[in-house]
Amino acid sequence: MPHAGTQIALAFAGLALATAGAWATYEESAPYLSGETSLERAASWSAHPTPAGLSIAVRKTVMLDCLDALLARNSLAARYLAEAERAAIAPTCLAIADDTVAAMPSFSYAWLVGARASADLGDLDGMNRRLLASRQTGPTEQWIAEARVALAEEHFEALEPSVLAGHEADLGLLAMSARGTATIALRYLSDPEFRERITAIVETVPDAQQRWFLANVRERIRQMQAAR
Repeated sequence: MPHAGTQIALAFAGLALATAGAWATYEESAPYLSGETSLERAASWSAHPTPAGLSIAVRKTVMLDCLDALLARNSLAARYLAEAERAAIAPTCLAIADDTVAAMPSFSYAWLVGARASADLGDLDGMNRRLLASRQTGPTEQWIAEARVALAEEHFEALEPSVLAGHEADLGLLAMSARGTATIALRYLSDPEFRERITAIVETVPDAQQRWFLANVRERIRQMQAAR
């Protein structure tokens, strides 16, 4: 039979494990329990800071919510939030994104979310720095490149040379896939300056790929026009 001191030690060890387990469960679940939509969750984090979670999956979910909320801050749904809640979304998501990349420096999407939040706050130097880091840590992740391109095009005149070079590389990446051309087809159609820039990029690839790109863009444009 175990000595009484041993039993007490085991009891304390069990309590410590249970406490640690409960804490970890809270850390993992808290971001999901703050609202039904991205806007609601981000607004809740602004008023009541919540942990970003321990796992990469939870942190990714929080970053996805943050980007959705940042993009929707001026939407009809956002009008149901208090002005203070809307105003706090960008600084809150910036803080969460910066905390995430401090823990996971190679997390390209978190760098992108931080760049978007910085731009919304008028910090274009911060946007440039984070866009560059996102490109450096995720150069071939197309779904992140799509978001980088959208942000970079919104602030094209403010891009620093190194960030502009990364932006052009992202455009080249998107131009070489059906999904990528789908994301740039509307801008290709409506923005002559953009059309000139993307054409110059595509002209650097073999003729067969150039023809493929133009045919794919025409098809995407035809689909968009047919859907109107």
